Amino acid sequence: WWDRIGSRPISGIPKLVLSEAGNFPEIARFYVDEVVRPGRETIAALVRRGIARREFRDVDPEAASHLLVAPLLMIALWRNSLEA
Repeated sequence: WWDRIGSRPISGIPKLVLSEAGNFPEIARFYVDEVVRPGRETIAALVRRGIARREFRDVDPEAASHLLVAPLLMIALWRNSLEA
């Protein structure tokens, strides 16, 4: 993830969408529908598969998807906002 997204200028898109969501709610909704939701669903499906294969313990896949994505989003926001 870091090599393909986090370390590249594209990592600034979440910051842009979040900062402009109030001014452009239709763009924010599009981003949620086309990027955020499919990404969370993919991660949740991977967690479900890992649970079924007994590779992961039984957890809430949706909560796990949020917990896996949150640090990546924070790194991207930090890098594009506060890092010198």
